[in-house]
Amino acid sequence: MGAWGVGVFDNDNALDYLLHVKRDLIERITECLGRPIRVWTLEELSIIECGDSVLLPSIEILCLICETYHTRCFNLPVEVVDEWQQRFLSAYDEVIDEYRPKQDYKIKRREVIVATFERFKKICREAD
Repeated sequence: MGAWGVGVFDNDNALDYLLHVKRDLIERITECLGRPIRVWTLEELSIIECGDSVLLPSIEILCLICETYHTRCFNLPVEVVDEWQQRFLSAYDEVIDEYRPKQDYKIKRREVIVATFERFKKICREAD
């Protein structure tokens, strides 16, 4: 094991672990994006439900990891994150009214979604 400092992630094994955590988060994101827009059973999560409970938190965690530990995100192309954003926002726009949210919530929630994706795209761009 190579260590270059006393910090929690200042050694090869800890950085390898961080890599696995980031890889798992990416897998969770892609799994959510593969879900249907609407579901017909209580056992299944739609892309929106999975997005709120897994996808967006996973992107936020990735942002925090990359920003805090100055790590890259697998050279993930910004175009891929753009596709994720378009897929999720399309689903959001298509079904959000079915949840009967207040207009203010609907607008602010969409802004948070966009800001989360934009933050992640910025991190991906900086890794290039």
